Amino acid sequence: MTQSTEDSNMQKINVDTDSSGLPKHLLTPQEVAKYFKVSKGTIDRWTRLKKYGLPGMKIGRKVLYQPASIQRWLNEKEQQLN
Repeated sequence: MTQSTEDSNMQKINVDTDSSGLPKHLLTPQEVAKYFKVSKGTIDRWTRLKKYGLPGMKIGRKVLYQPASIQRWLNEKEQQLN
């Protein structure tokens, strides 16, 4: 599945997505922020603070996210409410 999105320069970007709508490649903090409709600072905080526990990985100086890990994290958060 391919989804078309626009970046801040209003250019269309085609991104391969899975059935949940998340991209199949590793995500940047900006992409995760766009998915959740929050700021990059919020994503940084959710990753850094254990009470949120957003799963990310540090590769060099970059923090990246696996779409499958984000989906598991969301499922865990949903179950905590029940």
